[in-house]
Amino acid sequence: MKAVRLYLDVDGVILHETVSPLGANVERTVALATGSVTVKYTKEVLDELWAFTTELVWLTTWVENDALDYLDAAIGLQPGEWLPIPKRDSAGRLPAGWKREALLADQVRRPGPFVWVDDEDAEPIDTDQPHLIIKTRPHLGITPREIDSIFNFAALHYD
Repeated sequence: MKAVRLYLDVDGVILHETVSPLGANVERTVALATGSVTVKYTKEVLDELWAFTTELVWLTTWVENDALDYLDAAIGLQPGEWLPIPKRDSAGRLPAGWKREALLADQVRRPGPFVWVDDEDAEPIDTDQPHLIIKTRPHLGITPREIDSIFNFAALHYD
């Protein structure tokens, strides 16, 4: 069986910026190799997101310096692949559109239906593969309605 690939960002998707009205808000300090950061998330929403089968692919800068491992230890993430991050320029910036390019390159290697969830970079993509693009609102993160959309898409395209 082949599941839908779910390309998932962290900031503005799993973590939200403000107090969310979508459930019990949890705030934790995560100790990273480079310091610590306070994160906010809604446990009920994450539990709902993790409740179905996809091929999870992390498409986030949280994979730098093993930060995703620290976040996982703090809030409990689902295991998944992660796509490499390109080299930053001398000012510390990533190339514009790097997530889109990484996703498209991954789809060349492993074509199939996919969902891309991001708060900044999720834009329409020209591809022959069935796909769903969800651009979250960073103050809320992913919502139950958006998760329902993922469930419905996955049910239609699960092989």
